[in-house]
Amino acid sequence: MCVRPMKQFREFEKRMCGLCSSSVFLVALFTLLTTLVFATPQSSSPAPDAIFIGQFLTLDPGHPRAEAIAVSAGRIVAVGSKAEVEALANKGTRKITISGVVVPGFADAHTHPEAIGVQLETLDLRGLSKAEILTKVAEAVHSAPPGGWITGMGWDQGFWRPAVFPTAKELDTVSGDHPVILDRIDGHSTWVNSKVLALAKISSTTPDPHGGLIRRDAAGQPSGMLIDNAQELAS
Repeated sequence: MCVRPMKQFREFEKRMCGLCSSSVFLVALFTLLTTLVFATPQSSSPAPDAIFIGQFLTLDPGHPRAEAIAVSAGRIVAVGSKAEVEALANKGTRKITISGVVVPGFADAHTHPEAIGVQLETLDLRGLSKAEILTKVAEAVHSAPPGGWITGMGWDQGFWRPAVFPTAKELDTVSGDHPVILDRIDGHSTWVNSKVLALAKISSTTPDPHGGLIRRDAAGQPSGMLIDNAQELAS
């Protein structure tokens, strides 16, 4: 088994997934407007398409709680007491009761410092064509110490033409004796060269791990793509 620098990043991802599956449960999430409408709409306003009734935490210090939310065309048009909001309805307005507590949707721009640190030490491959990626790898090889690891992340074959997975042989043309390991943008696939396959002892006889896939060519040889749990074979 080989040891690669990306292992730290993989372990970090697993810890984050554990946090995401914590015991905190929200019955429903709403992305509220920056300024909620608590005033009673004028009579000329059209009736809302739907009214959601329940316990709402608005995060507005002036009106921290509400009993109902009126929605028209996918946008919140009124927030207030059940009586106030229901007064806006007509026969076509749907009324939906929500159990539990509703909070505003969490739409935050955030970073994972540890992961960002790891990412800054790898090649940024986002939005690049396959040819551009191979050029970047070749440049990294030129400046790397003998046998040094070349790592990167962010590639997406969905933008290539044809939109097919790359191969170890393609990386071999520019990597020399350097192990190269490049993570796809979603973290579920890894593109490696033949050096990594050799170090990890991944061959035609290596079975696919549970929950993972070693992509193979027509001759049954590993193609250089490791999917999901198969990525751990090169960790």
